[in-house]
Amino acid sequence: MSLRGLGVEIAWVDEDVVELRITGSNGLFGGQTQVYADRAGFAKLAAFAKGFPQNPDERRLIELGTFDPGFAGGGARLGLRVLDGAGHVALDVLLATQVEDNRHQRVEFFLEVEPAALDDFARRLDTFALRKGETASLPALRP
Repeated sequence: MSLRGLGVEIAWVDEDVVELRITGSNGLFGGQTQVYADRAGFAKLAAFAKGFPQNPDERRLIELGTFDPGFAGGGARLGLRVLDGAGHVALDVLLATQVEDNRHQRVEFFLEVEPAALDDFARRLDTFALRKGETASLPALRP
């Protein structure tokens, strides 16, 4: 994976459902999944990233899609936490995708991200026109 960070792309959209392709890598581990979310779920993704952190003990968690191999698509669990007193932020990433025979493959890793980049990412998600091909990325602070 060449991207060190997190990427979100709208793969498909209709009146009720948004299919998101979520990719991520920290340079050592990486993966991709496609998740289905309703439009409200998509809006929650932007709100999840906005204004973090508010305090040094704050944690946020969001889950998109499903981790149940009995359902189509995959799942993404994203968690934000403060690493230290200097305000460094970690994004914990768990991606799962369904493969043949209703099995999932998973990858789990974390990225150090800059709070300002997190705000830029949230702003980009807020301004998405809900159409195929829209993208937003959150770069990792360091490899």
